[in-house]
Amino acid sequence: MKNLKVLLFVLGISWGLGFIPTPTLSAQTPQDVLKQIEISIKEKNATQLSKYFNNNLEITLLDYEKVCSKDQAYLVVKDFFSQKPVTQFKLIHIGGSGEAWYGMGIYETSSDSYDANVFIKKYGNVYLIDRLRFEEKN
Repeated sequence: MKNLKVLLFVLGISWGLGFIPTPTLSAQTPQDVLKQIEISIKEKNATQLSKYFNNNLEITLLDYEKVCSKDQAYLVVKDFFSQKPVTQFKLIHIGGSGEAWYGMGIYETSSDSYDANVFIKKYGNVYLIDRLRFEEKN
């Protein structure tokens, strides 16, 4: 029993320090990826959402439009989530074929609604976000 506790402790420390890799994105359907993206946005979880960012992606958040690195995009989205906290988000349409897919939804705050568009593309065995847009509804 003591050996098991020691083993679990060592594994826990090794995982925490990054010696044991955490689960990475594996081959998933584009619909699964878009569902995970939807959940991340609903939960205002920029960290989880950024796991689906391509190394460079186009970000449009209201008047801000820029091609960003994954790290820059994380900071921009995190700031957007804190300034415009979501009260409701749902992807209302998912489409695409082959290696390019998209999700269209509505991002609602306590005072505003925004059109949301997520564009993903397949890289190797994973789908990653190439473009993320939140724009004022017309």
